[in-house]
Amino acid sequence: MNPSGWYLALETLRRDGRAVAVPMWFVERDGKIYMRTPASAPKARRIARRSGVRVAPCTSRGEVTGAWIEARARLVPEMAPQVGEMILAKHGWAKRIVDLFNLFRRAEMTAIEIEITS
Repeated sequence: MNPSGWYLALETLRRDGRAVAVPMWFVERDGKIYMRTPASAPKARRIARRSGVRVAPCTSRGEVTGAWIEARARLVPEMAPQVGEMILAKHGWAKRIVDLFNLFRRAEMTAIEIEITS
């Protein structure tokens, strides 16, 4: 996978086994993919319960534009500030707008580290 676009669909599984996919901004570093999300987000809770995920290139609306790839995800909250800076460097002003909303929500952020397994 060559993660060169702006969005990846991140698919996690609910407790009942139903898949939930959301479009996420991402950055790639040292062969791993990093994303950032509020620590209280459902996707963060699902990753904490089950590390198996799938990712695929997608549009901002979540329309998948490539093949799904199996991966392992883990939460790395200590990397949230660093991942935020990497995403800012990639996405610029759009990231600043999202950060403003998260500031008003007083959201504690966590980072997601994804390693491709297939």
